[in-house]
Amino acid sequence: QQFRRTEVRAPFDGVVSDRRASIGDTVQVGRELVKVMDPRSMRFEGLVSADRLQALKVGQAVRFRVNGAAVSEFDGTVRRIDAAANATTRQVEVVVEFADPTLAPRVSGLFAEGYIETGLTEVLTVPDSALVRSGDAAQVWRVGTGTLAKVSLKLGERHPRSGDWPVLEGLRSGDRILRHPGGQLVDGQAFEFVAAASAAAR
Repeated sequence: QQFRRTEVRAPFDGVVSDRRASIGDTVQVGRELVKVMDPRSMRFEGLVSADRLQALKVGQAVRFRVNGAAVSEFDGTVRRIDAAANATTRQVEVVVEFADPTLAPRVSGLFAEGYIETGLTEVLTVPDSALVRSGDAAQVWRVGTGTLAKVSLKLGERHPRSGDWPVLEGLRSGDRILRHPGGQLVDGQAFEFVAAASAAAR
């Protein structure tokens, strides 16, 4: 009967993440022996600036990355938004649940970053390589009907992941631009399309 009392069982299947007692130790009642983590309960805890708080809602979709995880990106859902901001940073903590708990990393405490989908908008974007900078101004070379035109753009905030710039003014859907403009181009310069060189014979 005494031997059976030495067996300690967790109320769920999990992984031992910390062991506080070693073989041969004498332990008192109430002392922590091991810490067991249920991988299915893993969650992403993030901080959001207070000025974005009005855009947050429980149930919103989240895409996030975890440093060191085998999966490049995870999908999740906002499950809780704290009612109090951090006293130092004035940021609000949100708790995100993994869409597929089986894909969650088996190590807790890792650094992660993500993006909450607060809404969908369609907007034209241009790659950074297509922009020609002149002070604070940004232009692109638009390919017209036989001539090039240097067009000034009004840009939005650069996307932190793709690096593309949203175009607020200056281009319309269907416009064609040079992705990698050279430094010797002139506004109104003539051009013509040529067929791509055929692959070398094998």
